[in-house]
Amino acid sequence: ANTSQDLFLWEAESGKMIRRQRLGGFLTRARLNPEGTKIALGLDGQIVVVSVKTGERDPLRIGTVSPILSLAWHPRDEAVAVG
Repeated sequence: ANTSQDLFLWEAESGKMIRRQRLGGFLTRARLNPEGTKIALGLDGQIVVVSVKTGERDPLRIGTVSPILSLAWHPRDEAVAVG
């Protein structure tokens, strides 16, 4: 499988894999929110938010005109900055 199209989640302490999720697109960036409950993904020029617990995608998708090279969550989980 092409790993640039997969999202892998591991437990930090044990190193045990939690999930491998096929995204169906080219992943350029991934960032956990401050609470560790969501991941913002740069996926095929869009921002996609995924639940860590379920792997479900948030319906929010924000289109961009170029590849996403950076992502950062607001410290209180109020916004995502995209570059």
